[in-house]
Parts: sequence; C-alpha cells; structure tokens
Amino acid sequence: MLAYEIKSEVDRVLIYITLYITECLKKLQRCANKNQGQQEMYSLAISKFDIPGEAGFPLNAFVKKQTLYRYK
Repeated sequence: MLAYEIKSEVDRVLIYITLYITECLKKLQRCANKNQGQQEMYSLAISKFDIPGEAGFPLNAFVKKQTLYRYK
C-alpha cells in the first residue's frame, strides 16, 4: 500500500473536496425528492468532518499525518 504525501494545501483541498462530494452523492442517492435532498445537504454541511490523522478520516491508511511546525 502506498501513502500519499500532502505536499501543499492544494493537495489537502483536493482530498477534502473529493471526499465531501462523495458523501453528498451517497446521501442524495437515498433521497426520494428535492426537499429531502436539501435537508440532507444542510445536515451534512453543518456536521463534523474528520481531517487526516483523526480516527474517523476514511483515507488515513493512504495519507500521512500532517506535521505541525512551531516557529520561534
């Protein structure tokens, strides 16, 4: 298994966007009408979304945890 190293903020944004769109599509697939879909999207928008390194992040096996640097 290969790990993907996040080299810039652009990489991080692409990962988040891809995962968020995937979640949106999964939730919308189960909706019977537009109103229910709007409610699901609102609920998803205000819910907690795990970031790389947190236990619930779905791609932790592929993404290295971000290193935090302290500046003096």
